[in-house]
Amino acid sequence: MKANYTIGATATGGRNGHVASENGILGIEVRHPKALGGANDDYANPEMLFGLCGLF
Repeated sequence: MKANYTIGATATGGRNGHVASENGILGIEVRHPKALGGANDDYANPEMLFGLCGLF
């Protein structure tokens, strides 16, 4: 099967870091949610990103 479109992304810092698309359009700071030991809920967290994947 031929791929119609591909894009790359990077993640640095693990669960307390930064994720970004290779084209620079998307860049998000991620942190542990408060419920899992994080300081607060002021940032996106990996669970949010995982949940969003199911929407497309």
